[in-house]
Amino acid sequence: MCTARMASLAVGLVACLGATAGCVDTDEVASRCTSDAECGPGLRCYQTRICIAAHLPDETVSVRLTPPKATGKLIEHFDLDLDAQKRSEPVALMLTEPAVVHLTYSASFNLTPVQGKLVATAHSDVKGNQLRYEATRYFGKDGKAFSGYELRVQPGKTYDLVFDPDADVDGPPHYSKITVKASFDHGAITLPQGDGLVEVRGKLVAGHAPLVGLRTQLVNAAGQTISTSALTDKNGAFAIQVGPSAVAGHLTFAPTSSALALPQGRLEEPVDVASRFKADAKPKPLQLGELDTGKLPDAATVTVEVRNDVGEPEIGALVRVQRQADSKNKQVAAYVEVQGYTDHQGRLAMNMPPGPALLSVLPTSGSHAARWSGKVEVAAGLLPVGCTRRSLVKGTVVDFAGRKLHTAKVWLRRVAQPTESASELSGSASLGEVPLETVTNAQGVFELPVDAGGWWLWVHPRPVDLLPRWLAAKVEVTPGSDTVVPVSVPAPVLVVGKVVTAAGSPVANAAVEILARNATPQPAMTRGPQSKGARSAGTAVTVDSLLLGSALSDATGLFEVLLAPPQP
Repeated sequence: MCTARMASLAVGLVACLGATAGCVDTDEVASRCTSDAECGPGLRCYQTRICIAAHLPDETVSVRLTPPKATGKLIEHFDLDLDAQKRSEPVALMLTEPAVVHLTYSASFNLTPVQGKLVATAHSDVKGNQLRYEATRYFGKDGKAFSGYELRVQPGKTYDLVFDPDADVDGPPHYSKITVKASFDHGAITLPQGDGLVEVRGKLVAGHAPLVGLRTQLVNAAGQTISTSALTDKNGAFAIQVGPSAVAGHLTFAPTSSALALPQGRLEEPVDVASRFKADAKPKPLQLGELDTGKLPDAATVTVEVRNDVGEPEIGALVRVQRQADSKNKQVAAYVEVQGYTDHQGRLAMNMPPGPALLSVLPTSGSHAARWSGKVEVAAGLLPVGCTRRSLVKGTVVDFAGRKLHTAKVWLRRVAQPTESASELSGSASLGEVPLETVTNAQGVFELPVDAGGWWLWVHPRPVDLLPRWLAAKVEVTPGSDTVVPVSVPAPVLVVGKVVTAAGSPVANAAVEILARNATPQPAMTRGPQSKGARSAGTAVTVDSLLLGSALSDATGLFEVLLAPPQP
């Protein structure tokens, strides 16, 4: 938890800091009140305008504060005890001044600054989140010559630095750590090149026939690229380079387009080049030899036709077909995958090696057709797929007093699924799950077509209703059966406060987000189709399911955040 330093954010949990200018507008508030008696048991009327919980929960939450860019401050995270005022403990969060760090990455042979992308990350105290800062380029005093990169980071932390040169000729990504105590200028990092790198060589073939045009690279356990990348040549040969800052990873290979029926996969045994780096010696190349993904029959043109339960074509459905390769080398895990979207006739034509394959179809989020997955026999010609009807999740959203809430946002997120079974598609890019969203009508009613499985149901009333964002239920959807979910949004816990600078000036338009620290379910982390052979494939971290409530500070720096009360 941050302590008293520099600019301050004072948070009160009962009053609006003796002012009403920053309080939320009361127009059209469904939970409007003028007295405690109108609110009900366990509630009280706050400032004769909104029903809130009478008692603050004994709970610790996290606050993420995002100041406007114009202030020059950074995103910060803090711990907050909601019942602190009951213990007469003042709650104060301090917004630190950023440290400005200048770094230059230079080529070893001529010390010319190398251009690329620099990212600094550090662990945050908030579950499922991290500090992440990208550098901007800065120039010399004349404003013309490129000098390096400027990082603005929180002081007092150790950051992982990843510098990825724009061009492979400048070498592989460079990994390092830096502890920032204060601003400094200038840090110089010389990138190893030439004799300072290990070259990894090999040849990719399918039944001894060269595989041409596959992008190869080394990827570590975190999914980060740690080498240069290269396309296999006419002989299937490749040569990539690895530096001493990241010396272990798996060789991956993939076509440059999802429409190409070429093998993709990885070498199961990690490639460890650490032993190649020795003091005062040129690293020797590492020869992987011939890597055979297994012979595949010549591709045939197959047309997948997707129709719904009433025989209508499914337009824009994502289709993914995958066939395992029969590798003679058990260390090579490979498969052929082709994917694309159906046209206005519900069809997708693709070239695919004939034989047994796995096929998966994901209709658009608004479609009433259900997702389909299964084993098929790929052959030239037409391959029809019939999707059943999606089940409906429906219900009525009311507030704590039973009043129906119109235009409330309702959305569903997948419950994290277990490890893929043998009947499901494999690979690093799962068939994407599309978040499903709608709003309630004038009677508070909603309806969403949903695939079978487990879902988290969230509700977010209109801001003017002064009600919290609410995790309403975990819904188990069965095929062919609709599910009715009644939703009652409780009265909120209220957190109010003020954002100011070190000089005491108010900060307007600062985003204040309050996040749960535990017990809140995470949505499934799934991704849709990706371009093959990307230089780097980092996974974005989401804190969507941790968010309890948020608000912007007004012109006087005041804010109010409405939180859902703790759930059992």
